[in-house]
Amino acid sequence: SAMEIDPTFVGASISLADLERATGDEARAEAILRAALAANPRSGPVVHALGLSLVRQKRPDEAMALLERARELAPDVSRYSYVLAVALHDRGKAREAIAVLKGALGSHPYDREILMALVTYEIQSGNLAEALQHGDPLVGLEPASPILERTVCTSELALDVLLAEAAAGGDRDL
Repeated sequence: SAMEIDPTFVGASISLADLERATGDEARAEAILRAALAANPRSGPVVHALGLSLVRQKRPDEAMALLERARELAPDVSRYSYVLAVALHDRGKAREAIAVLKGALGSHPYDREILMALVTYEIQSGNLAEALQHGDPLVGLEPASPILERTVCTSELALDVLLAEAAAGGDRDL
């Protein structure tokens, strides 16, 4: 097999692990990825794939450490930041998720997944002005998207209401 010929060829290990996962053997997929990680300890793709395997196995603490490590090993891969942020958000850590996404914007200012997650999490956190700021590039990327248009319009309306309440002496934070 390709892995026997060249154990540093991570693509073969990841593909084989995906095949095992697809057939329902997540434990075997994990074993393949751990072997690949032993041969390639600084491989972002292997670390990320192993993290996802652990998420599927409901082992979030181990998974989070690997997802963070994958992002550190391959900061140029925007998907790793996005997946880490989603995992943080799913664990109730919205602020940390937003921080990861904002950090990723420096290298990936027009990444659709990062921007969409950032807008969504900012809206959910009540940070409408921030959501609008991050929504503008999204609308530029997909000007005909009805979902984006509706999200931005709803956020603008909600922000207008909050501003009017604040001007009238309300005590809500923007």
